[in-house]
Amino acid sequence: MLSRPWQASSFQCLEVVFGITSSVTRLLLVYRPPSTGRRGVPFNMFMDEFTNIMELFADRTNHHGRF
Repeated sequence: MLSRPWQASSFQCLEVVFGITSSVTRLLLVYRPPSTGRRGVPFNMFMDEFTNIMELFADRTNHHGRF
């Protein structure tokens, strides 16, 4: 397992990186449990964490970096 510079508590995600010669494609699969129930988290908490991770993901991708 690779270490990530971020940690989300309101959702789970899986990053898949495909590389063919000089081209790289990243796929980020996100699962957010329902807001209700025992493990439910508020939607605004999800949006805060998701926004932060997307900003980091976009910045790293634009600079050809890796998480």
